[in-house]
Amino acid sequence: MQVVKGFTGFGGFVILVIGLAMLGVTIWAFTKASLSFNQYTFLGILLGFDLLVIGASIIGIFGVKKQNGFMICVFQIFVMLFFFVFLGIGISAEVLPQAVFEGNCTNSNNELIHTAALSSYMGIAVCSDACQCGLKDSSIDNGNYTVAEKLALKALFNRKDGEPVRFQDCAVAKVLNSTYQDMFNILEGVQTALDCSSWCKGDDWLVYTFTDVNNGRPQATCYDVMKDNLSKYGNIVGIAAFVSAVFLLLVCICGLCVCCAPSNRQQPLASRFIVNDGGYYRTA
Repeated sequence: MQVVKGFTGFGGFVILVIGLAMLGVTIWAFTKASLSFNQYTFLGILLGFDLLVIGASIIGIFGVKKQNGFMICVFQIFVMLFFFVFLGIGISAEVLPQAVFEGNCTNSNNELIHTAALSSYMGIAVCSDACQCGLKDSSIDNGNYTVAEKLALKALFNRKDGEPVRFQDCAVAKVLNSTYQDMFNILEGVQTALDCSSWCKGDDWLVYTFTDVNNGRPQATCYDVMKDNLSKYGNIVGIAAFVSAVFLLLVCICGLCVCCAPSNRQQPLASRFIVNDGGYYRTA
């Protein structure tokens, strides 16, 4: 029984550490400047969830230490919720890459990918007659371009100092509906994180369309690098999530064993959680 209690307590400690780490990341995110209202709302919900995780773990640790059936029961409810969350993450990580990237770059039935592709191709309008850009000669000269690419950029791209350096700041982009506006912001994050631009391999554009045209030559096309990364890391995330789910299931089983220990077998089930203490009911 000591081993079972120890493992359950260890599970509570692990969840506590995870909750504190999540709380730290959330607080750090709150300190970032220029957050939108929706981002603050999301972080507020995440903060509440972090505190819930920490509270549940503390209840579990004390419940195991005191062999308090009621506290262990509350802890077990949260453990089972976390179990289903991680199980869902594991299944999603294995299924999502195929579901999102079914078909190919130019032919996808996935609405999100279809909208991203359209938005990406709209971005090619930057540095054209429709959207004059602020691409500088110095950025071209120092941007890891070939000689032919440098000549093409200087001769064919519509450039002028002080003009927008990303497509979403162009007048033609600002008249589009909110669906595309949101996708432009998503693609900005994708281009920043994955060092990519354009959409399909073979249609490489020579500048970053949604971040800054002065950032040099993009290293890859976004659809291909997104697909490769999601396939590569999806399996890792899936395995980690399944291992976590199994661990949480074991913690739950061990917690139930503490509540149903042989020493408590003579007590009615309800009395293991709630007891009558002189007419007042309290947790066992």
